Amino acid sequence: MDGSAAPPWLRRMAWSTVGMVFLVNLMGFLDTHTGSALGCGAEWPLCSGHLVPSQWNLQRAVEFGHRGIVMLAVILTVFTGIWALRSQSWRPGVRWWVAMGLAFVAIQAALGALAVVFVNPSWVLAFHFGCSLLALSGFFLLALTLGRRPNSWGRELQSREVRPIRRQIWTLLVFTYGVVYYSAYVAFLGDGLACGGWPLCRSRWIPLGGAEMVDFGHRVAALMLAGLSVSVFLQIRKRRRLFPDLYRTSATIVALVVLQSLSGAYVALSHSSTTSFMIHVAGMMWLFSAECMLAWQAMPQTMSLSPWERGRDRPIGG
Repeated sequence: MDGSAAPPWLRRMAWSTVGMVFLVNLMGFLDTHTGSALGCGAEWPLCSGHLVPSQWNLQRAVEFGHRGIVMLAVILTVFTGIWALRSQSWRPGVRWWVAMGLAFVAIQAALGALAVVFVNPSWVLAFHFGCSLLALSGFFLLALTLGRRPNSWGRELQSREVRPIRRQIWTLLVFTYGVVYYSAYVAFLGDGLACGGWPLCRSRWIPLGGAEMVDFGHRVAALMLAGLSVSVFLQIRKRRRLFPDLYRTSATIVALVVLQSLSGAYVALSHSSTTSFMIHVAGMMWLFSAECMLAWQAMPQTMSLSPWERGRDRPIGG
């Protein structure tokens, strides 16, 4: 409890867990996009009646590989969570992030099994993606927390200055999660390419209805998300001298939103090629994680003043 960062080995374990959960999520979408989700048949945990299949094809190899990576990820997340709680539970947020990460890894695994048994219903697949984002964010925030040197002074000033920004940040985060769920649901329904091009939707700016309107709704939601991201960035930019960390993260979010928009165009123009789809999914995972990081940085117990404010407002003898 000396206020220093966590031991290097624990920080490396936490970041390895983040990478493993990211890989699980990415592999899961590769599984679904290539039609491999039922490569082992509609059964779980067995694969075509065996623990290890005797006959192989591409779909079965992808699905079996996905299940194997999930098992390794579960083991790593449990060990990381246990060691973080044993040695670093005094840090603000550690218990929450461990609980969040482990809970949504467990839910994600259960939903994956349900998706196989009930032959991939769209709502289960969409909910599965939402839980995968929360699992990744939980361990991402844990890794950030373990690398931080706690600083407790100056909170009152920080709370006053950042309170209005914090509300906007949480609005952005919740809206993004809603957009993610809607987008995943649209994709799994098979309506993600109903517009047939980009930026026009069947040669129109605004479609008439049907599946095209569903796809168009995804584009409108993405545009609103971009507007919210820019709004948050501009609000933080006014206070960038006070909160340089928030400023850098919000600028990164705007850059990620731009890249996500370009990758969405790539998905539409390439008719959802595997490469474009995986880039789009990976970008959304890191965008949501960056927004979680911004919300974490704006929390009172993790806020830090800039060096200029630190010299001006630090208590005498502190």
